[in-house]
Amino acid sequence: FIYPLLIFVYFIFHHINATKFNSLVPGNFNYSYLKEGLYFIKMICPFILIFSIYKANLSKKEMFFIIKAIVLFISIIIIFSNLFMFSYGTYSDEKIKANFFEWFNRNTTYEYLDLASKGLFEFANQISAILLMFLPIIVYSNLEDKNKLNVVILCFNVFALTLLCTKVAIFGAILVFVYTLFIYIIKYRRLKSISPVALVFLFYIVLLPFNPSIARMIERGKVIEATSTAIVDVAGSYEEESFEALAENYTLAPAVKAQNEISTDYKLSFIENNYEKQKINENFVKNRYPYTNDPDFWYDILTNDYTNKSDFRYLEISMVKRVIEINNNKLDKWLGITYVRTQNIFNIEKDFIMQYYSLGIIGLILVFGPYFVILGYCFIRLLKRMVQNIDYAILIGTTICMIFAISYYSGNLLNSLSFTIYFSIPFTIILTKKMEE
Repeated sequence: FIYPLLIFVYFIFHHINATKFNSLVPGNFNYSYLKEGLYFIKMICPFILIFSIYKANLSKKEMFFIIKAIVLFISIIIIFSNLFMFSYGTYSDEKIKANFFEWFNRNTTYEYLDLASKGLFEFANQISAILLMFLPIIVYSNLEDKNKLNVVILCFNVFALTLLCTKVAIFGAILVFVYTLFIYIIKYRRLKSISPVALVFLFYIVLLPFNPSIARMIERGKVIEATSTAIVDVAGSYEEESFEALAENYTLAPAVKAQNEISTDYKLSFIENNYEKQKINENFVKNRYPYTNDPDFWYDILTNDYTNKSDFRYLEISMVKRVIEINNNKLDKWLGITYVRTQNIFNIEKDFIMQYYSLGIIGLILVFGPYFVILGYCFIRLLKRMVQNIDYAILIGTTICMIFAISYYSGNLLNSLSFTIYFSIPFTIILTKKMEE
């Protein structure tokens, strides 16, 4: 009860600070204290669940049964919806146009948007993270108990991660196999017993060159390289051939100079004519943070940030930082500009960074602090040799750290109940005393 009370007290100050907000955009990004309050309730739910499951005092066997059931359920939906082509696309949200077997057709006309699938789930990254989070336990179960059901669950888990085609799934699975096998070998020093798991891992590696996500990364790399080259070329003409040369390269109206300043009309014209050429999402420029309200910001982005403007996450953070700069309130650093406003500007796809701007330093500590307190407590227990199954404790602790890294890299995990409900399970496992039985 103490923790929700602390959150409530913080929310009062957070709300008062939110009422003293000004921006260049009419409506000030539509803050709602009701929606903000619901966000805080959502953020404390995982800790209530951790406490509840801990008090239920489930055994290791019971917890692992729950994990295997979740993995099997999610994997079956992803695999069968792909094979029978009623799955939604990972990147398109439309029904896929071909199934897994089309990956091997060299003459295929389908792109990664048509082939990558997430089953019937809404967010591919969240589902990837859930399957990835439980994969170490599935792998380790196979190493300790080589029964047919464990092998089937492992194969389903890995195949579902393959079909998702997200970077989180692709590179995360490799990382999981490496550190899980390493922990097992260090404890048992038995190389022969890892052969079934190693075969599944080898099969996964063999499929990688055919994975549509690899094609997506290559395509994105080419776009970024082409865009950066074009921007640098134009920037060079700006420095070497005068301001008028820049306008000519971009087929704009003649440049206007007055007392070393560029007119607002020129900036508006420049932005309108060039944001598409520089691969900036129209939603950013026209809807989320309209350039008509702050042409100085977008003009600066288009003419100076040569290397980062193709990075959506960089632009998301830049827009929020600009709004905070305009608001010019020192308390924003400690109390944030609210989750609702940050979302209405744009959802920053980096957990921790998102909450830093939304909730401030105090809010960030309050909503994420309990995760690290639990992890720190378990680490101290390890140092004091208070845990019998040290290998499992290290395995799950490493996995939790990996999830934190993924949430920072890809975002939309730690602020979503559809993920944090499952994230409560590994914390419960490392807390429970029956883990040692």
